[in-house]
Amino acid sequence: MRQVAKILQFAVLVAGTTDSLSPHPSPHFKTFCGPTPPQLETWHSKQPCDDGLLFVASGVAASAATANKKADVEGPAIFRTNGDLVWTQSGWGRTSDLKVQMVGDRSYITFWHYESSRDDRGGSYVVLNQSYGVIRELRPVGEAPSRPVELKLTDNGTAIMMMHRITQVDKPFRGLQSGWINDAIIQEVDMASNELIFEWRASQHFDVETSQADIKNQGRTAETAFDFFHATGIDIDHNGNYVISSQNMCNAAALHRTDGHMLWVLGGALNSFEDIATGQTVAMISSQGIQWHGDSTLLLLDGGYVPHVEGQAGRRSNARMIHLNTTTNTAVLLRTYSTPAAVASRHSKGGLQRLRSGHVFVGWGDGDPSAVAYTEYSRSGRPLCTARFRKPSAPLFAGYTKTSSGGSRGRVISKYAWTGTPAAQPAMVVRPQESALYVSWNGDTQTTAWVLRSNNTERGDGSLGARRVVEKTGFETRILIPRDVGEVMEIIGVDGDGKELVRSELIWSEGASGTWSTQRVVPEEHLAAAQDKDASPPWPLPWHKHTLSRRRCQLMLALSGVGLMMSTFLWCRWTAKQRRKKSMQDGGSWCQQQTVLSGEKSMA
Repeated sequence: MRQVAKILQFAVLVAGTTDSLSPHPSPHFKTFCGPTPPQLETWHSKQPCDDGLLFVASGVAASAATANKKADVEGPAIFRTNGDLVWTQSGWGRTSDLKVQMVGDRSYITFWHYESSRDDRGGSYVVLNQSYGVIRELRPVGEAPSRPVELKLTDNGTAIMMMHRITQVDKPFRGLQSGWINDAIIQEVDMASNELIFEWRASQHFDVETSQADIKNQGRTAETAFDFFHATGIDIDHNGNYVISSQNMCNAAALHRTDGHMLWVLGGALNSFEDIATGQTVAMISSQGIQWHGDSTLLLLDGGYVPHVEGQAGRRSNARMIHLNTTTNTAVLLRTYSTPAAVASRHSKGGLQRLRSGHVFVGWGDGDPSAVAYTEYSRSGRPLCTARFRKPSAPLFAGYTKTSSGGSRGRVISKYAWTGTPAAQPAMVVRPQESALYVSWNGDTQTTAWVLRSNNTERGDGSLGARRVVEKTGFETRILIPRDVGEVMEIIGVDGDGKELVRSELIWSEGASGTWSTQRVVPEEHLAAAQDKDASPPWPLPWHKHTLSRRRCQLMLALSGVGLMMSTFLWCRWTAKQRRKKSMQDGGSWCQQQTVLSGEKSMA
């Protein structure tokens, strides 16, 4: 009955939404040419969700058939909750463990960058600042890891890396006299020098025989190393000790920060807690992620999947909030966060967070593209918003698609507050055939409107003035160019208070050819007028719309004199024709062609 109630609750969420986006149209950007980011279908309840941004890592290894298509491998991406793209950066290939971390009062994006598109071996952790510049690249000390898990930055100037490494064992285990294991490793390194400060190995503290996984035919060679532990997450508790989760041990554990000995274990064969309430607190099937809050609260993701154990069926994933009393060794389940969809996070670890609003956000990390991608819950555990990946109509790219058996997998979504101010200038494409230009600023989170400035041919004025203010619409905004625009234009991005954030390069008309370019010998008087920021007038208010609706055109016809009637009528017909032409053109390719079209110029 409890499960039925949750399904009905989820159905009410979807059916009674106030903002249903199903699905978001595929982007056909003019200013950005790169791999198509994944599409999300999202639903929201009347109660608002946290106002953070969605961070999407690109997933698992590609198959041999697609691994060499480097141009098609996507990198990390950021979205708004309505599905609009905020930032993506191709060239990184596959990524995982994408998150925002605070060091002091500064925010950083961190993620693991795989060196190979085919397997998990080799790579590094990348740290980006708020301008998306690389400030650190951290590599595990010693041999390359067989699989990365998680990175934690500390205020002490250190970085904690959790990973796996293939290790040979010279003692008997699971019927073998010796063999190979995929050992879990923790390394704490100095952020500045990458010098190793501390290292911990699971095999030195956990007996391989206590693993809940079936060895099957594993362990005889390095290529078939037994994944006895399979670490899935790490955090730091209020005492500064490590708190980790393990999928194949089916437990969570606390480790002393100095020597790595076990302080306590929750779940699995080594459980040290008594469940004094529901009996479900320690019954973990597949621990997939972990967070510590306060001095006694554990947030844990149970992936609902029994790895390699035949005859044992998994269950759907759920997140749990657990109170631990480490003095009396008792555990109490405070709340369970479940999804009604049959999600079992077995292909890639999911993620969970307690947001600044107190909401709980769970990225399920499942392999089914039609399954739930994430769910956000209220403090009381009620689902507020949810999303799923839109199933692509055509094959997507190696970072987002599991080509071996169809479907998408490996994409884990997280949610963070983030302010991005790109170092690069906005990208622009002028399309004279539309009398319009397109502008985007990849990674920007603050711009609310774009101001088009130009000189005026009718007045013969060489100074630049604000000619049009257009509200920013999604990742890319279309701006109509005024008929009397002069030979030079520029675009300025402003925030909600009218503060200037960025100024584009000057765009110069190339005369009768109808093209525009940033390459021009600038007359000194024009340059002085164009670049004098102090002389810029206050930006017009956003109610200066850049198009005339048909109704407004009709009103102008009624009020205008006979001399203006014909010109107004022709203007209305021209704008309607341009709108029809644009709607026909929007069905074309979204990616800018390498050969610049006649009458079209791209500036990035």
